[in-house]
Amino acid sequence: MIHVFVAQEKNTKSAAGNKQGNVGFEKIYYHVSMIKVLIRVCAIAAALLLIARFVPGIAIENFYIALIVAVLWGILGVTIRPILGILALPINLLTLGLFSFVLNALLFWFLSTFIAGFYVSGFIPALEGSLMLSLVAWILHIFF
Repeated sequence: MIHVFVAQEKNTKSAAGNKQGNVGFEKIYYHVSMIKVLIRVCAIAAALLLIARFVPGIAIENFYIALIVAVLWGILGVTIRPILGILALPINLLTLGLFSFVLNALLFWFLSTFIAGFYVSGFIPALEGSLMLSLVAWILHIFF
């Protein structure tokens, strides 16, 4: 992953005579990281709208709902998915990792149960949608 640091070296003295140097590295790195997160969330939301258009059984009312789903999908991925992955480790080992697709589909389907405006009609559309969303997230991870 390439990190961009854009800052000028400031070697000026303040009125008290203290040397100020390297001001801004952390601030600019923070802003670049936040921009990457916003780009990823918007791209996932756009991908969700495309998935809803092409996969029968998945419906999203508008872009605002897609943004909410994208943010909550990220929160689920950081909090609940690792816990479920550890609990499902024996099944995942027996199926050589294929159960992780089922776990993603179940989480995708679960997400549709409590967000009004986001509908998944069954397990097969959830599996197709989660596979497509995982592919988009993987491509975004490569480029951002």
